[in-house]
Amino acid sequence: MVPCLESMFNTIAAVLPFQPDEAIDFLDLGGGSVVLSEFILEQFPNAHTTILGSSAEALENARQANERFGDRFKTLPRDFAREDLPKRYHAVVSCLSLHHLNNIEVRGLYRSIYSSLHAGGMLIVADHLAAPSQLLAEWHRAAWQRDANMLGASDEDIANAESRQKDDNRTPALEHLQWMFNAGFRDVDVFYKNLMFSVHGGRRPRL
Repeated sequence: MVPCLESMFNTIAAVLPFQPDEAIDFLDLGGGSVVLSEFILEQFPNAHTTILGSSAEALENARQANERFGDRFKTLPRDFAREDLPKRYHAVVSCLSLHHLNNIEVRGLYRSIYSSLHAGGMLIVADHLAAPSQLLAEWHRAAWQRDANMLGASDEDIANAESRQKDDNRTPALEHLQWMFNAGFRDVDVFYKNLMFSVHGGRRPRL
């Protein structure tokens, strides 16, 4: 339940350093939001996208949702937290997937992503993160509940969403940026933030 999902997607499109007509290869980790690959393929009509994930059900849902793109879209079953990523891509994106990993796995994944990118390639992650303090976490939750209610979510919907999230691993944005920098990325930044929701990433430097 992400009230600002459209703004997050628009931010991803805005910060990708490519022209709309470029033939670029994207890797979507997890397919946490099936519509992210669809959005990218619409924004970049000559692009190709691969969703990488370990859930057969999620990959099948993604395949069905993107059938109209033909060979511009494919899925690849793989546990990206524990297996090497395929090479090479112009951009690696992820939406609402990395919070299922522990911090050690995320740090290792950032290193693996760096190796899978072309020089000048981008990593962009859209996810929900931890607030840097308990007070801010309480403010974020109250504002998120208000926004969700305004979009039609019931109190039961919100309770169910929170129950699904109870085992999520959330880390503050600054730690993610430091991990990306340590993996070799530069120009790391939070490109968008709305309460606990963030779009952040970095660039593999050109040689």
